[in-house]
Amino acid sequence: MKSILRLFISLLGIIVFWYLVCIIGKIPNFILPTPLSVLFKLFAEIKLIIEHLFYTLIEIFISLFIGIIAGFFTALSLQIKPILRLWIYPLLLISQAIPVYALAPVFMLWFGYGMLCKIIIAAFVIYFPIAVSVFEGLQNTPREFLLLAKSLGANERAILWKIRLPAARREIASGIKIAAALAPIAAIIGEYIGGSSGLGYLISYGINRTQTDLAFAGILVCALLTLIISFSANYFLDKLR
Repeated sequence: MKSILRLFISLLGIIVFWYLVCIIGKIPNFILPTPLSVLFKLFAEIKLIIEHLFYTLIEIFISLFIGIIAGFFTALSLQIKPILRLWIYPLLLISQAIPVYALAPVFMLWFGYGMLCKIIIAAFVIYFPIAVSVFEGLQNTPREFLLLAKSLGANERAILWKIRLPAARREIASGIKIAAALAPIAAIIGEYIGGSSGLGYLISYGINRTQTDLAFAGILVCALLTLIISFSANYFLDKLR
């Protein structure tokens, strides 16, 4: 409750500062609309925004599912087959050295401008924190747990499922929380660069046609969506611990 209150106060401070900058600086609406202007546009175009929001939500949840499953599979493979760590783990690190904004046009060339491309871009971003978090959690299992399991005759498979995975739940939860926060951003980047639907496209559409209030309304919805998904993931994962 306290964190929500602090967030509300911070957002209120940003809105007040934003309004004062617009009024004192006499900034034209097409460059920086006032908060009230954005709010009016949000309600005026609510049907259009909900339509694009629904498209983005589909991308987010499918990419989250794919990214989490792929990340888990990779982490388990690295744990089961140590030789794979020499080849796959460095590739994981290299993949994150390339900005997704640079990769997005390449993915669009390969997979087109439809929803599939946006899902692949978002899943690619989500995949890394899941794979690394789960693998690090499996590797950081307390040594005494492993020694006790081996002394009782447990094989490697039993140790993986009964000891390592339960001991890694904190790191797994952290990875999923990061993925939940990144998923909306990644999906919107893909829509912004190329596409005809989604909140990212709506923002791009508003900027290109000097409907800056519409673009800011899209940005506001994006921010709220990211906060809702992130807070929901934190809440449910904390309950499961």
